[in-house]
Amino acid sequence: MMLFRPAYISTSLLASDKREREHIADILLTSRRNNEEAEVTGALLATNHSFAQVLEGERATVQSTFDRIANDPRHAGIVPMLM
Repeated sequence: MMLFRPAYISTSLLASDKREREHIADILLTSRRNNEEAEVTGALLATNHSFAQVLEGERATVQSTFDRIANDPRHAGIVPMLM
């Protein structure tokens, strides 16, 4: 299997939310569950104003995962990058 390894950066829309840390914890919990089932690995960096993430796995599965992430209303201005 050839690994597909895209990355993206985006602007967090959580910075003004008092529950920002709870939202990020929820993102991590949900991502771990979904990614394990889909056999996708990766890393997420979350700052006060931005997200950066790298995904890795089979192309179709990673693309499906990225499409779901791209529609998440907790961030905007997604800039995809291929590695």
